[in-house]
Amino acid sequence: MPAPSLQLVVLAWSPTRVAPVRIDSYTAHETGFDALLQPVQATVDLSVTVLRTRDLNADQILANVMATAYQVARTTLSVAGIAQGIELST
Repeated sequence: MPAPSLQLVVLAWSPTRVAPVRIDSYTAHETGFDALLQPVQATVDLSVTVLRTRDLNADQILANVMATAYQVARTTLSVAGIAQGIELST
C-alpha cells in the first residue's frame, strides 16, 4: 500500500514526546483466558519507526508539525544532557 494512502499513526509517551510513526510489525500473544477460553490477558510486541519530515509528504501538515516538534524536543534534551554532563564533570 503506498504511504500517502496510509492513516497517520501517532505515538505519545509523554507531553513532549509525540511523534508520527510507521508500524513495522505487531504481534499479540494471548497469555490468559477466562472459563469460556476467551482471552483476558495478552502481551504485545510492537515495532515502530519514528517518521521524520523527510519521510512525510508536504501535504501532511499535522504530521510534519509533530515530526518537527519531536526533533526539537530531542535536540533540546540532548543539549541539556550535554550541559548537565559538563556541569557534573567540573
